[in-house]
Amino acid sequence: MTRATVLLVMPDLVQAAHLGRTIEQRLHAHPAGVTTSEEALRWIAVQSCDACVLDYALPDLDGLSTLVRLHQRKPDLPVVMVSESHLESTAIAAFHLGITDYVPKVPGFPEAVVSALQRVLAPDQLRAAALGVDQDDVPEELLAPTYQNRLRAIGHQLDVDGFRSVQLAEVEDGFLVRALPPGDARPQALQFVDRDFPRRIALAIGQRVTTAPSALSYAPQPTGYEDFLRAIGQWLDDQPAESISIMELDGLVLVAGMTRTDASASPTPFHELLDADAIVALLDAAFARRTTPPFAPAAISPRQPPATYPD
Repeated sequence: MTRATVLLVMPDLVQAAHLGRTIEQRLHAHPAGVTTSEEALRWIAVQSCDACVLDYALPDLDGLSTLVRLHQRKPDLPVVMVSESHLESTAIAAFHLGITDYVPKVPGFPEAVVSALQRVLAPDQLRAAALGVDQDDVPEELLAPTYQNRLRAIGHQLDVDGFRSVQLAEVEDGFLVRALPPGDARPQALQFVDRDFPRRIALAIGQRVTTAPSALSYAPQPTGYEDFLRAIGQWLDDQPAESISIMELDGLVLVAGMTRTDASASPTPFHELLDADAIVALLDAAFARRTTPPFAPAAISPRQPPATYPD
């Protein structure tokens, strides 16, 4: 079955581009974009899609009027409406007119849109196997909820979307990230929920590894945030750390959190300010360990000199 197509009817090109990348990477769906109601109606008259994301604020017609006209042409089309309006009456009116879901434009709203689309798109259109690696093929150690695995998945998404100037904080059910998207000085908020990490990890592996699944664990390839955050995660796992945060500063990276000497001890705060040399040392140590299976835990200090190992 061919992958799903999602029509984005959104006048804000930056928001549409970010949402389109999120849909493509998370759902392996094809995003198509238009900016006005009239363009959407012309598009849908000659092409087909499996779902539509409709902005309430359009330059020609409002979202509710556009929704009526879309359903006149495609009565069964699932429509997810996004809106900056926080009025309950707007959402109620949209549901009365037959929207599938209503997502306010708050920080992290693309993730909520993806979740809404997952409920309406056919399961076989969303198979991770279409991306090259099925979740069942990923070694169990790479799916464990460690900092190394979870931060690696976050870094992969940041690389794919071209984000920069990253600030990351652990919350109750995952991580919140603020970062600058390409070509925009306004930071965006991203949410990474713990339950989604197995799928995200399979996606990250499928997009950067071409070897057999049995060799997935031993293929370090520098990619930017993915390897950088993965190396920090490996160091945090060795602490062991909890309640962590990571912040990019001017030429430095601040890593902070809590750590325990044993399970019964009270957590104590720590912070580490990494300069360029410390980051190189951290990456070298992480690469060296991953190329020497099995993965024996070792205490890694970001201040130690770079490890040496054969090319």
